[in-house]
Amino acid sequence: MPTLALVPIDEAFSKLSGERIADCIEALQQLDLQGVFSMSTGNIPYAFEKCDHLIVVSKEERRIGRKLKVRNIAVSIARESEEAREIMREVA
Repeated sequence: MPTLALVPIDEAFSKLSGERIADCIEALQQLDLQGVFSMSTGNIPYAFEKCDHLIVVSKEERRIGRKLKVRNIAVSIARESEEAREIMREVA
């Protein structure tokens, strides 16, 4: 029987220590659940080592005349990639 095993978590880590963030992710893994987390860049090092992919969303702003154009750009990065190592160095 198919079941849904996805847990979305939006900024729930803002008040937690890095150790507690890792504990939460490990608890989801032990329950065989997948998590989707929204967090600030400062918490990435605590979570990313326990996650398979990081999706970075950057905001691009351009002014065209008087109008401000805002575009969100999403990039998926695998934990073992060179891009991931660069991000981890930047936020550490």
